[in-house]
Amino acid sequence: MNAGWLAEALSSLRGALAIALLDPAAERRFNLSLAGFKVAFGAMALVLPPYLLMGRIGAMLAPPEVEPVAALPAMLIDAVAFVIRWFGFVAAMVPLAMAVKAQATYVRFIIFWSWASLLQVTLLLGVAALHASQLLPPGLSRSLLLLAYVAVFFYAFLVARVGLKCSVAVAIIVVLFEVVLNVLVDRGFDAIL
Repeated sequence: MNAGWLAEALSSLRGALAIALLDPAAERRFNLSLAGFKVAFGAMALVLPPYLLMGRIGAMLAPPEVEPVAALPAMLIDAVAFVIRWFGFVAAMVPLAMAVKAQATYVRFIIFWSWASLLQVTLLLGVAALHASQLLPPGLSRSLLLLAYVAVFFYAFLVARVGLKCSVAVAIIVVLFEVVLNVLVDRGFDAIL
């Protein structure tokens, strides 16, 4: 791993955390150049392993009537779906950014979104692992899961708002757009299985 990439990744992750902490200087931690845009795709490699682990935890928690898929093929399918969702969102954001007159901040947003994804999946993985451990009463555990998802959606809203420099309404549209896109890809892969 290149030391320059690692330094940029750490700085970008600090920037993503600064967005969550509502730090107005968060953007200074990101490389907002076209090179930074390319480097941000490296975040996908960091997000994929915890994402796949979350999928395995989800499979463990699935109701008994759900037919289990062997772990390795399921992880391969999850990895392909993840990559399609990642690149699909990046590509689908181009016309959406144009439609909401945010094309000037598209690259900046994708950089923020890429690094923020690692924080989102890390939070969800931690809460899902705690839920799967059954260390907490079921009601409390489910409440924590719900709170984690609310936090992730609110954070995605902040990332859209700060990254695109857009209105509240546009940020909400972007978050809902990503959710719908993810559901469509997941449904497509579910249909294949």
